[in-house]
Amino acid sequence: MENNELLSALMNRYFDFASDCVECKVQHIALYMLILRHNGGSAAKNKLVLSTADSMQTLKIGNRNTYSNALADLEKWEFVRILQHGKNQFQPYVIELCLFKSEQALNRQSASSELALYKQSTGNDQAVNEHRTDIEPALNRQSASSEQSVNEQNFGVSKTPDNQHKSPFPRAAKELNNNYLNINNSRELAEELEKEKIKKKEKEIQQKFEAFYEAYGKKVDKLRALKIWQGLTEADRKFALADAAEYNRRHPDKQFQKSPAVYLRWKNWEDEKPSQQQQDNSRWPNGLKKIIV
Repeated sequence: MENNELLSALMNRYFDFASDCVECKVQHIALYMLILRHNGGSAAKNKLVLSTADSMQTLKIGNRNTYSNALADLEKWEFVRILQHGKNQFQPYVIELCLFKSEQALNRQSASSELALYKQSTGNDQAVNEHRTDIEPALNRQSASSEQSVNEQNFGVSKTPDNQHKSPFPRAAKELNNNYLNINNSRELAEELEKEKIKKKEKEIQQKFEAFYEAYGKKVDKLRALKIWQGLTEADRKFALADAAEYNRRHPDKQFQKSPAVYLRWKNWEDEKPSQQQQDNSRWPNGLKKIIV
């Protein structure tokens, strides 16, 4: 009878919680019901061993992470306590139920009834005492856990010793934290320096283009010429800038000059330069030379 009352109390508490918890999913409900079934109606059991593979098959859960996360959530919500984690699907989880004070009273009644029935069936006081030693540690641990939970909920104070909350290596943890902050700061500084470097490079390219465009004779299609200029290598920009004034001298008539965009696209600074005699002869038809009297 007491076992049924205990199971009813556990289920009622869980479903009251689940109705108000948006994070509670169907796998949480199914898993908790499976735990109560394995418990056999006696929360006084010291440990419950859950086979990962069998539990996943029973609950139709295909992903082990889903199963592990559901158990972790039940522990976070203080319905179970995980004593041993299953590292893979072949290793079981070892857990025990978490009880409130009202549930502990029912649990102790259930444990007393269980001992009485055990004594009646065995008639051996020594066996009863051994069975009591198996049950009482779980009852005491559940009682202490419940008292701590009540204190935390009512007063926001945990009775866990302070040294359990502190890192065993506070200096190392602080150094790691500082190193992490330094790495983040260094990364941000490097990104800022890279941005400044890019801006400086873009400004330098723009200034050199303005110098080229100013030296070039024909002033058309500036934006298209700038786009082509930006795609040139640094060496090509130097050659184009050095040849701009020379190109004007070779082609003094702007009407017959190429646009700066065409000049840059076809890299006309690489063209063969005519000799001085060829340039002089090109000024007179039929190769005539100017006669100075």
